[in-house]
Amino acid sequence: MMRAVWHRAAGPAALGPAMALDSAMTGAALVVGPALAGRLGVSVSPLAPFLAVAVLSTGSVWLLAGLPTTLGPAASGGPRPRLFRRARQARSGPLRRLLAADALFVCAVTGMDVVLPRYAQEHGVAAYAGLYLGALSLGSVLGSLALGTVPALTALTVVSARWHRVPLLLCAFAAGACVLACTVPLSPTAVLLLCPVAGFAVGSVFAALRTAGGDLAPEGRLTETMSWLNTCDLAGGAAGAALFAQAAVTGGAGAAPALVPLVAVAAAAVGRGAHRKER
Repeated sequence: MMRAVWHRAAGPAALGPAMALDSAMTGAALVVGPALAGRLGVSVSPLAPFLAVAVLSTGSVWLLAGLPTTLGPAASGGPRPRLFRRARQARSGPLRRLLAADALFVCAVTGMDVVLPRYAQEHGVAAYAGLYLGALSLGSVLGSLALGTVPALTALTVVSARWHRVPLLLCAFAAGACVLACTVPLSPTAVLLLCPVAGFAVGSVFAALRTAGGDLAPEGRLTETMSWLNTCDLAGGAAGAALFAQAAVTGGAGAAPALVPLVAVAAAAVGRGAHRKER
């Protein structure tokens, strides 16, 4: 719903930076939230994190109450013309490819989140587990800010259409994950130093997927499209956790990271068709 509000509040020129900012804030929350909850639970009370969640959630509802929620004409409940039904059917194929690419991408990201703590345990540096995940999120925040603030990254001639950036950014994520996989045999410290590189494109891919989802959403069905993307996030995350946990147990956490680039390349291949040919 938050991303649907972004689509309504930002104009076409500002939508890319807005979605990049959304991804950057999400990445920052993944660093600050667990650290704050852990600190409150240890130093104040086990109930303190839950009280903080209640206060923050109440504040979020209060802030969102005044935002515009204008709906498209197709959401009014009236009969839809036949032309709209045909347009929706024409877009359903590219949208399905985008949803599949999103699920595969989250599967790969979750794989890193599962494998890296296991890798830290196997090498006797369990304290690095949280640092690994924090470094990934830090790289994601920096990448999102770069995508949203550097005009050259949002207006390249060869990828002028927003959905064309999805496979390009997925390939960038696959390259970062490949670098991390090659570093795994060296040392846990080297892996920590390169975690921001592996996570640099994560937030940017999320932003590009949400922007392309808004472009491909049927008229008046933006919120539903964002909900389907969120569902694919959950499905891909569940599959990634199961797949990579099993790979880490059977083949060792040192070998499992090599699967992440393969899944990311598969996501890029699927996402190539997620666009509207008439544009």
